[in-house]
Amino acid sequence: MVSDKVRDEILRVVDETSKTEPRFFRDLEPLRVELVSYTRNPYKPMVEMALMTWGEKGKKWELLSPETRFYVVKQVLQRKALPLALEAPKFNFYIEGVTRACFDQIARARIGVVFAAKGFKDNNLTHVDFIIPHIFNEEDAKKVEELYKNIKSLYDYLRKKYPGWAARYIMPMGTKYNFFMSIDYAALQQLCANRMETTEQVDTVALAWMLREKVKEKFPLLAEYLRPQCDWVRRDRTLEVNGFSEILGVPHVSDGRWPGFDKVKVKYEWDVPCTDIKYIEKVLGIKIPGPNDWIDYTWETLDERDRKLFEEG
Repeated sequence: MVSDKVRDEILRVVDETSKTEPRFFRDLEPLRVELVSYTRNPYKPMVEMALMTWGEKGKKWELLSPETRFYVVKQVLQRKALPLALEAPKFNFYIEGVTRACFDQIARARIGVVFAAKGFKDNNLTHVDFIIPHIFNEEDAKKVEELYKNIKSLYDYLRKKYPGWAARYIMPMGTKYNFFMSIDYAALQQLCANRMETTEQVDTVALAWMLREKVKEKFPLLAEYLRPQCDWVRRDRTLEVNGFSEILGVPHVSDGRWPGFDKVKVKYEWDVPCTDIKYIEKVLGIKIPGPNDWIDYTWETLDERDRKLFEEG
């Protein structure tokens, strides 16, 4: 039997009666990313996994100097050793204040990641907040607010008349969304490589860069290897990420991070990139590295936060 204490606590944290009327935000205003928990010293399992396939000795971390441990990890990060060790570090993020559209893109990540998010089926969404693109002028933003208020009223009517799974059909993609993500480092690398590129919408790109920021607070070395895919291949990828571009064209031009797009003869709908990196930097107060700004750490230049972990016994 469930105790009254347990029942009361669970009901309290899932209660919806304290909700207020929906609030409206411009994109990125409500974005919050928290690194809830993580592998305390990710470098230990990375070293052990990288060297496990050789020799008779078992655990090898304690047999190596801090500088050699760093060398092994850097070989893994540079894909000069077996990549399995990249899956050893684990990170748990709480993310709030993105659009449902953003979540749908982030949740396309597969191997090495799992998500927990608020369901649209059984929860009452009458008072869920809404996010409006920052590029809308005030007049158009007001039109969106009025539309969403009408949708909210209609949803409230439908929710009382039909099951939640049916009423949720009318909920828009701009609905404010929160979720929890548990992900290993290899999967996080892949997610950032795909979603940092400005062919994605603004909160999707911003979230990817914020994930890097949170990792950087703890592990600057690992953060330097969370990069957009165009920086890894060192070329513009606008055509690659837009399938059938020779036939369908591309929705947006390149952001110019890497040259090449201007030499391609392809039709496009908008002559601006989907996301403006400078806007993300301004709103979130972060500095996004340029394509040639990545730090190639050596043992001598390694950040003290990382150095202490390599020096652990």
